[in-house]
Amino acid sequence: MHCDGCRLHFDEAERRPKVMSCGHTLCIACLSARKMCDIHKQDILDVNGLPDNFYIISLLKGNRADKQKRRFYCITCKATAQPTCEDEHDICSLEKARKTEVGPMLEVVRRTLKLQGSVASNLMSLLPNVADTFQRVLETATMREEELQRTLTHAQSVLESSGNQAAWEAATQSLKRTALQCDQELPQLTRLLGILEFQGQCRQMEVEFKDGEEMKGFCAWNDVSSLASNRSRFVLFKCATGVHVRCELSINTTLHTRRQ
Repeated sequence: MHCDGCRLHFDEAERRPKVMSCGHTLCIACLSARKMCDIHKQDILDVNGLPDNFYIISLLKGNRADKQKRRFYCITCKATAQPTCEDEHDICSLEKARKTEVGPMLEVVRRTLKLQGSVASNLMSLLPNVADTFQRVLETATMREEELQRTLTHAQSVLESSGNQAAWEAATQSLKRTALQCDQELPQLTRLLGILEFQGQCRQMEVEFKDGEEMKGFCAWNDVSSLASNRSRFVLFKCATGVHVRCELSINTTLHTRRQ
């Protein structure tokens, strides 16, 4: 909605719409300069005393409220929708467009964050019995977990707020870099977590055997491995209970030779 005098958009301050006695509406800036209606040529003595055009003002407030509540994304232009896009292009809510764009990246970051948390938790449970190397691995895992959490929190915050386009694009680029790194980290984290969980189970089994609870130990062993080979089970079992594997392999080799 614009003023017919200056062709600028009405607002609630310098371009406030005023209704003249003839029924026409111009902005207060134009009326202050001209002091008359261009069509009816009627002089205006007190511009500030003219009534406001409350209909136009209500429309201005409604438009502003709508812009604050909802913003739209133009699928055709691949940018924030402009008024001209609403009738001619395919549009959707800005929130939906952003979720579609960053959804897969957020999922990768969430999966990596979950794995990092599991790795850190397993390392902490093993910490009293491991070397300094594991302490450094734990510190690295914890810092990475905190970094991913900050990235995820920031991305979700920008996603949920309207924000300006520049801030959104910057957050998206940062998220893309993080998601790419996470995608590369996932296989390594999965393997590391498997090793740590196995080590934790084996250590628990060892403690149970030391306490003389052999049946519990064998139950734990059955849970630890699903290997079909009895020989593989035996070797892994001795690894878990602290017996030198090479000696056991030598014993088995000797027994096998004698049987032949």
